[in-house]
Amino acid sequence: ALYRNELHGSIPVEWCMASREPAELYLVSSVSAEGNSLCQPDACELDIMRTCEMSGRETAALTAFYDATNGPAWAGSTWTQGDPCNQQWSGVTCRSLDTLWQRWREVIGIRLISEPASGQLPADIAQLFSLETLYLDLFGLDGPIPAQLGDLKNLTTFVVARCSLTGQIPAELGLLKRLTRLDLQENSLNGTIPAELGRLTQLSWVDLSSNQLEGPVPLEWCASAPPTLVLSGNDLCLPSTCGVGDLGGVTTPCES
Repeated sequence: ALYRNELHGSIPVEWCMASREPAELYLVSSVSAEGNSLCQPDACELDIMRTCEMSGRETAALTAFYDATNGPAWAGSTWTQGDPCNQQWSGVTCRSLDTLWQRWREVIGIRLISEPASGQLPADIAQLFSLETLYLDLFGLDGPIPAQLGDLKNLTTFVVARCSLTGQIPAELGLLKRLTRLDLQENSLNGTIPAELGRLTQLSWVDLSSNQLEGPVPLEWCASAPPTLVLSGNDLCLPSTCGVGDLGGVTTPCES
């Protein structure tokens, strides 16, 4: 028993061996984790303890984001100091799960505003599987939105506003079934609005204004209770079956 200490890191892989007696495995894998911040190697399959790779994967994803967006230029950044959650990296929000058996931290939010960043949003962000909020405003990003962000199944808020994003809005964002807020205003995005976004039933706010988008708005947004829409400053049009005269600042009917 090693509980009620301040141990961290991986438990020995031998403690996960199936050849050990169940009672001994219970004693070592559960009680010993109490009061510590232990994790199990990938080779282990214990239900009561997180794998070591989870914390390492999240740290690697955040580090890739920092490196890709000129992190050293950020004002007062703490992103090179220790663990993202325990050291409270600036702009990073974590959730704690403390039980008798384990102490678990996971990244659930990134919020950065008016930082002198540059570069592109890396696909590595998609490795933050528990991420709920990605909020980047006046952040200096350019380039495309990675399609891999469609893997962030827990994302509810996606804001990359007043940057210099280019390319099309990936249809993969239509996989974000929990998304309630989408704000990509004042970028240089082009192409059409993916029809998949119209099928996100949890959306309550969409701001795609001041881009270079064209074509019809998703027909689903013509419903009686659409999300709040801000679509002006593009070359969008209303489908012939829309039935409304003004949808988020779009008033021009599409040509048949």
